[in-house]
Amino acid sequence: MRKISKKRVSVFGIFLVISYLALSALSVGLAILAEGDNKGHFVLLQLPIVFQHAALMELGLLKYLEGMSWPEAYIYLGLPMVAFLYLVGWIVEIIGNKNNSKN
Repeated sequence: MRKISKKRVSVFGIFLVISYLALSALSVGLAILAEGDNKGHFVLLQLPIVFQHAALMELGLLKYLEGMSWPEAYIYLGLPMVAFLYLVGWIVEIIGNKNNSKN
């Protein structure tokens, strides 16, 4: 008989999400400190959402970001990333549990 796990929260998924949010907060904090350096300020604000931005560019959907403020861009691009990272962590745990149960 197959053993069903009662675990509902992915610890690894939460770890990935907290890591992403902590690095994003650090990047935004450093951007605030670099207020006098416009290029540094822009680069540091862009770091947490650069991969999502690149994906939108490849798909030709960059026009939807035009005119958005940084907080809006973080909401529209960062929140799906949080969900994606949690999902990745959850899948990794499921695969790991299957491999452990075979041994």
